[in-house]
Amino acid sequence: MANKESVADHLLTNPCGGGPRVPETGMVYFWGDPSRKIKIGTTSRPAGRHRELRSTTGLPGKMLATVHGGTDLEQAYHRRFAEWRQRGEWFSPAPAILAEIERLCAN
Repeated sequence: MANKESVADHLLTNPCGGGPRVPETGMVYFWGDPSRKIKIGTTSRPAGRHRELRSTTGLPGKMLATVHGGTDLEQAYHRRFAEWRQRGEWFSPAPAILAEIERLCAN
């Protein structure tokens, strides 16, 4: 993808997570609106967590990507993307984060 905006547009219309192929086990997820902000968290229920986040944040976010893992992997992502942290588990849609989402979706 050429730039941040085109990647964000692609992820909004073609998210790889949140559908029936997402298993209900320990997962690290990337959720949100890739043109505004992205949450990196963990859950054992991706579909349920998606509904909770939409309700509590008021954002029309999507489950952008998921990967098997727990808090160790989540914390590794938080450290890796620390320079783009907005607050807590929320991150700016930096090219490196969008690229990781695309990499996870390609696998």
